[in-house]
Amino acid sequence: MMISDLKLLRPVGRGTYGEVYLTKKGNIKKQFATKVVHKKILTSYKLKDCLKKEIEIMKEISHKNIVKLYEVLENNDSFFLVMEFCNGGSLSNCLKEYKNKFNKPFSEEIVQYLMKQIVAAIQYFHGKKILHRDIKLDNILITFDSEEDKNNIDMLKSTVKIIDFGFARYLKDWESATTAVGTPAYMDPGILEKYKKIKNKEKNANYSYNEKADIWSLGIICYEMVIGSLPFNSDTITGLVNKEQKGKFFLPTNLSKEIISFINSMLRYELNERLDIKSIYNHVFLNKPYNEFTKINVSQKDKIEFDIKKSIWTIFKEEDIIDKIAIEGGKIAPLEIESIPVYDEDEPIEESVNESNYESDNKIDTKKDNGRNKIDTEYLKAFDCMNDDFIYIEPLLVPFVPGHDPNIISKVTENYKDTF
Repeated sequence: MMISDLKLLRPVGRGTYGEVYLTKKGNIKKQFATKVVHKKILTSYKLKDCLKKEIEIMKEISHKNIVKLYEVLENNDSFFLVMEFCNGGSLSNCLKEYKNKFNKPFSEEIVQYLMKQIVAAIQYFHGKKILHRDIKLDNILITFDSEEDKNNIDMLKSTVKIIDFGFARYLKDWESATTAVGTPAYMDPGILEKYKKIKNKEKNANYSYNEKADIWSLGIICYEMVIGSLPFNSDTITGLVNKEQKGKFFLPTNLSKEIISFINSMLRYELNERLDIKSIYNHVFLNKPYNEFTKINVSQKDKIEFDIKKSIWTIFKEEDIIDKIAIEGGKIAPLEIESIPVYDEDEPIEESVNESNYESDNKIDTKKDNGRNKIDTEYLKAFDCMNDDFIYIEPLLVPFVPGHDPNIISKVTENYKDTF
């Protein structure tokens, strides 16, 4: 296939390194998605190596729940990654549309259906010693069986596709990863704390982790799908770290024992206390018929409070749950999350910024609908391209705008190249 045969129709999203377009190839009726990575964005050999690693990984893996990479093309200016197109967009957008249409988040049946596919994909690439490091709803695409199913947002007639291996790396059994990488709202707590220390130039920013960092992210997205909001939410990095360190999250008591156990098995503060992906795959929540789930016989006005630092539950008895119930004024865990601040694309943060200035000066006005505060699950990404001597901060939350200047990324990279 020649580049001249590609016709980029319209932007449909963003990847780690570039824009993604709906694409036609020659006279082929099938639609594709093409990630365009401008070479001038790849300002160092490390960034080039990251892209090379992403392509290498995507060429190796083949699974029905992972988006397929068909080919990679190149010209003098850009790389073109031609991939499978998913007609339903991101799982994040599907959840928002579902909530708007039905005034509630996904049912447990839908969550079970989707999580079976997501977990199967993660078990597959974990089996190949691949750590994703950026599992989140925005990196999970949906393909509906038909246009009618798409219009009805019929999630039980859809297929999950995990995307964006831009932060992924190989991790052998005896190895540990040490770098601050991912999206803060979904980051393993230790990685997030390390990132905060690096950002504030604090000492003792040491933390190593393994594939169970993906399990934490998996717990976050499961919670988000069934509750409609994040278990931990703050408008600052420090606030998010503090909430996770306190280790408290809430679940309404109208959920089943099975999904409560499932979420709790993943959202454990200590890395070694989380179940591995094989145990997650075999968990009763994913393998028990939905109509056999055991509902807790407690008023919906109450909510269950969990301490993720001390929690050791797996499958538990109903009386064990009742002991954990905290009655708090008849209020269910909120279904809406506040917008999280986004650094302006034209004004990347300076290395000297401190947390207090960040909290007071960078908080967005949620009353203004400027197109940026609609993104409510993340605020920035931090990663070091698989090397501990480099960190790269990218303000990815500014919605795609045709004509976007890719040099912005180069400027931010320049600002942070000496962080370590």
